[in-house]
Amino acid sequence: MPVSTPYPRRTTMSHPRFLSYLLTSLLGTTISLSLTVAVQASSPEADQIAPPNLGWRSLLNLFTSEPPEPPNNGGSRPITHNLCWIAPMGQSEAAVVGSDRPTLTWYSPNDIITQVQLTPTDHRHPPLIYDISADQHKLNTDLSIYQFTPEHPLEAGVTYEWKMYQAVPGQIDLGAPLPYVERIRVMTTEESDRLAADLAQQEQNQIAQGMVGEAAVLQRSAFFGQRGLWAEMWTILLSQAEPSEELEQAISDTITSLCSLPEQEIT
Repeated sequence: MPVSTPYPRRTTMSHPRFLSYLLTSLLGTTISLSLTVAVQASSPEADQIAPPNLGWRSLLNLFTSEPPEPPNNGGSRPITHNLCWIAPMGQSEAAVVGSDRPTLTWYSPNDIITQVQLTPTDHRHPPLIYDISADQHKLNTDLSIYQFTPEHPLEAGVTYEWKMYQAVPGQIDLGAPLPYVERIRVMTTEESDRLAADLAQQEQNQIAQGMVGEAAVLQRSAFFGQRGLWAEMWTILLSQAEPSEELEQAISDTITSLCSLPEQEIT
């Protein structure tokens, strides 16, 4: 069975480039003190996993130097139709998710999304349609970030089309579908089993090294990011009960750059 994420609840760059800058940024100055403490308390091998001491501003500089992403099915970044898709996202292929109940993340400054639809491309099952509300799915952050986890497990190895709908005045049904469609492929059982084994090994390594706190949390995000599992990575980064000010600022600045927010939205 696909592994479930054990946590609550593009620009033109490729995933490896995005990962390199995102992780060296968020895992760099954001938690330099936490990493220093964790490494000092761990075995010598811990030095091999410590990220380079680079700041998250290198990520912002790279984003601002890249041209806008070309349209995909009518949508693109920066914000289109008052919506910015964050994760999972793919470039030319379907975005892979490791969980059969992947958490979808997006930015919607005007709270326009009313429903999410997940349609299997094999046409063997009916679409899954879920209502979205700010009360239930909007995160408690300065930015209008939403996260949604489907109630029903998705089928292993199946590709789904993720579509979102916005409200239409005077209309009470699905509303108007946004022109962008993102494709999501759920890992096969074999892929999921390998992922679970690798994840268990990392957990053992963290215990052996005495790695705790944000150092452990952000290394876990790197685990998923290195595998292109962006939904899982962003779920971890956005689900910390008491994130440090540095982590909050790094996430805020990253999404601000990722979505090219209008000046009036930047706080």
